[in-house]
Amino acid sequence: MDGFIEKIYENCRKIDEKELLVLYDHLYPEEEGKIGVGIDGEGRSYQSAIIGTSELTPLLEKYLIFGTHESHTFGGTVAESFRNLGKVCNKLEFLLCSGSGKSEVPLMNLEELNNYVSEKNKAPINLDLITSYPDSPIGRKVRELEGNVIKLEGRENNNEKNEKYLGQGILNDIFELGVLWVLYITSEALGRKVSPDDFPEYFNENIRHIKNLKDEFKRVKKDSGYEELIEGLSDPNISLFSCGQGVSHNVAKQFNIRVNHVRQLIGCKNNFVIGESNCIPIHENSIFLGISKSGTSPKVRKYIKEAEKIGAKSYLITGAESRDEKTFSLATWLFYPAAAVFCSEMLRDLGELLVEKGIEIDENILRSIHVRDKIE
Repeated sequence: MDGFIEKIYENCRKIDEKELLVLYDHLYPEEEGKIGVGIDGEGRSYQSAIIGTSELTPLLEKYLIFGTHESHTFGGTVAESFRNLGKVCNKLEFLLCSGSGKSEVPLMNLEELNNYVSEKNKAPINLDLITSYPDSPIGRKVRELEGNVIKLEGRENNNEKNEKYLGQGILNDIFELGVLWVLYITSEALGRKVSPDDFPEYFNENIRHIKNLKDEFKRVKKDSGYEELIEGLSDPNISLFSCGQGVSHNVAKQFNIRVNHVRQLIGCKNNFVIGESNCIPIHENSIFLGISKSGTSPKVRKYIKEAEKIGAKSYLITGAESRDEKTFSLATWLFYPAAAVFCSEMLRDLGELLVEKGIEIDENILRSIHVRDKIE
């Protein structure tokens, strides 16, 4: 299954430089003024965009950012948020991510923005879409509104099963993780004030770090209790709880979306993100997975102690060095995109184990679970 990481890298590398530069210019701040940024998408694509732009969020002197699915925005609707941002920002950016280009809510938000675009005396708004299908409904709408469409490839085959299927991740992992890396490297460049002229070279140099993940993950799996964790996740009687703090919590939320798809193949729906409304208390027959770049996040440390106190197993993904066999230490720089890929790698390994146990991994079954989850 070594081709998974290489495929993410190749897809990012093949992005059209002109399309990527348009996005960079839209996000590149002027000497005076701020940029108001709205982020839209669904499911894991949305979380990828949130994580990917997280390096811009602390730059309050240059950026005001909101996600359309968050409880705190700048208005009751997307159009209202941009109207309010237009009062304090000299540039506005609406960034959408949809692998299929058919996601319903982002499409409806675009339709709503029609009214904003037609208003007089408004701050100009730039539109950027990252998708695998430029000629999709969202792609056509963005172009109708004179926006920029960036093509990023996703899964190549949907008909394989089991090990061959897992070779390209689960569902649209390759696209979603590609979005995360593209936006994270872009945000890093903006934070470092890389000029638009120098950005293509910066992007190409740094996107290569994806290829290093394969060796890094091999090291982490070899020197830890990784196999014990994967074995535990294959048990339908075990509940899974995960959380992080700040950006790490978004990584946990993205992971939980997909782990819920995979573990439903064994009849287990007890997969929770701590802090979400449907979360139950941790109990003895549980696994807790914390994600913390520093390894010292109060929220994560609290639940590790709580899990250990009641006899549940706990594991930690961190950027801090540790000799604890239940701690998976990744490189600190680019920690969040690396952690997101590591979580997907865990689920591919879980998929392989399930195949060994006689469970079929099939795109049609996974997609029906995915659709059912949206409805529920």
